[in-house]
Amino acid sequence: MTVQRIAGRYEIEREIGRGGMGQVYRAHDTRLGRAVAIKRLPPELVHDTELRRRLAQEARAASVLNHPGIATVYDYEEHEGESFIVFEYVEGITLRERGGQRRSTPEEIVDAGIQLAEALVAAHDRGVVHRDLKPENVMVVKDSGRLPRVKILDFGLAKQRRAVATVAGESAAETATVATSRGLIVGTVNYMSPEQLEGEPADARSDLYALGLVLYELATGTNPFLGRTPTSTIANILKQEPPPVLERNPVAPAELDRIVRKCLRKRPDERYQSARELAVDLANLRRDSATSAPRLSVTPAPASVSVPGTGVFSRAAARGLFCAIQAGYLVNNEGRSGLAREDRAARSRSCGGVRPGAARAGRHAGRSGRPDAAAGGFLP
Repeated sequence: MTVQRIAGRYEIEREIGRGGMGQVYRAHDTRLGRAVAIKRLPPELVHDTELRRRLAQEARAASVLNHPGIATVYDYEEHEGESFIVFEYVEGITLRERGGQRRSTPEEIVDAGIQLAEALVAAHDRGVVHRDLKPENVMVVKDSGRLPRVKILDFGLAKQRRAVATVAGESAAETATVATSRGLIVGTVNYMSPEQLEGEPADARSDLYALGLVLYELATGTNPFLGRTPTSTIANILKQEPPPVLERNPVAPAELDRIVRKCLRKRPDERYQSARELAVDLANLRRDSATSAPRLSVTPAPASVSVPGTGVFSRAAARGLFCAIQAGYLVNNEGRSGLAREDRAARSRSCGGVRPGAARAGRHAGRSGRPDAAAGGFLP
């Protein structure tokens, strides 16, 4: 079998993804002996000068980022008329694929949200806005532990200007071009912020809107604005408010619902103003959820017992007093109860043994008739 090699060192193994303006392959770097991901334009667009310029722009933007939550750019190559980006190969599945397998727990949702927010902090601090954040562009790293580790892929893809797919059905998550009154904008319609759809420039708060939608989907399994057509989806994004997360997932924390709804505000100035603010709120939610978990508490027995009107007794004295009261009560009711002497002796022994003097005191107490407020018996 013939192995396709690019730039003399990258052996193409298989296609692992296809987006609106690029194809991604797993390849082997023969020079460094490691797996890499290669993103290049579709064959029919290889010679498009504008798209090649934008691919180079994407590579430059992503190459300035160094964060564990962002796939690393290794290189940008132009070889024999073809341009491509060499990325870190991230083994795992996308958030979309994971969502199709099972619903995430509240703990997993909050933890993933923190990781993604912190990755956006790193990007925004370097002046890079993703513009196309969605479950397909987030990888869940394989074998990353109890709480999965996530990485953001494809920074800058939404800056492309050509549409190769619609946004209906299975292709709804692909990058597409949308015409507005101010010109052409690019992104995934289902995850575009209202200002993007209206042709306004996207900034960091647009990424936070998209992250809010990702968290909403993780919590509920659905996009609240998805319509039957791209047009109806756009109308929903611009006009409708999302149903509360708690309506579709009653076990989700109320604070998570508040955080997500703040991300999804129509006006950018009503959302979180930075990814750092969002990360702080999510971290506080994680901390508060951990500390509010129910715990068993054991109250130690008191070292002494207070009996109204009689002062304070140690536990040992209180136990002896109770046994004496019980013995005296039994003796006082001997004639009426019909209890045998042997039964009285056995009951007395069960209380740890009561001295004869205590029993006589009990008989005397029966005649005196002074009530014990604590045990309902009689005291001498």
